[in-house]
Amino acid sequence: MPQSTFAAEGTQFIDGIDPAYALAGIWNLDAIYLGGSKTAVRRSLGRFDVFGAAISGRALTATDALTAAELVLETTSVAGPSAWAARIERITRADWDYTTGNWTVAGGDVGTPPAAVAFTSPVAAGEFVVSSMLPFVTDAITNRSGLVLLRLKADDEQPAQSQWCAFDAFLPSTLRPRLRVTYTATEPSAIDHPHKTTIPIARAETPEQPSQPERAAPPSRGRAPSPVARRPNTVRLRQRTRPDRRRGLKSPRPVPSP
Repeated sequence: MPQSTFAAEGTQFIDGIDPAYALAGIWNLDAIYLGGSKTAVRRSLGRFDVFGAAISGRALTATDALTAAELVLETTSVAGPSAWAARIERITRADWDYTTGNWTVAGGDVGTPPAAVAFTSPVAAGEFVVSSMLPFVTDAITNRSGLVLLRLKADDEQPAQSQWCAFDAFLPSTLRPRLRVTYTATEPSAIDHPHKTTIPIARAETPEQPSQPERAAPPSRGRAPSPVARRPNTVRLRQRTRPDRRRGLKSPRPVPSP
């Protein structure tokens, strides 16, 4: 099945301890303690446009039948305990920018549908994939003009010790967050269906032509066969010799032929 991959158009983390410290192009999920005090609690935000240009494949359309979607991340660092619970939720504000103070709820406005997608934090650096993202893409196509707005956060933001994971999110990077969508095209295209299609052309109707009587076959120009000539019923005589009385010789005598 064809796939399209969309890179994040906007990335940012927001900090619950220092709201003014919200750097674009960085994705961190963490709770950091320093000297027994919590110094940072960070959540990550991302924006994707599945109706826009794809880095591979093509833009999606409203008629595509989606079959799967996943969020592909590049983990750059992990610290503290690993494999802790986290979730992905839909941001309800398309104009998010924490530094301008347009959040009505601290830490980012989120809502349903779709329901949040749960995942477990990565345990090592490298590619990290979160599946089950199909409801977010379907919702974006149906209700949000193709915009997929995501917030990632840890389930427990009050851990007993520091925990940290960071992802490559710089916008020029080819490894920034990507949304990979598998679909079935419902309309044929030159790539999916390369075979030519013949379109029948309607012909104008013409009035019926009157039927003409059949013509007799012309006489043959060859010579007519002549009847077989019958031989006359004649009797041919052949001569039979008979004895000549004078000389003692046989003289011929005509006899009928068989």
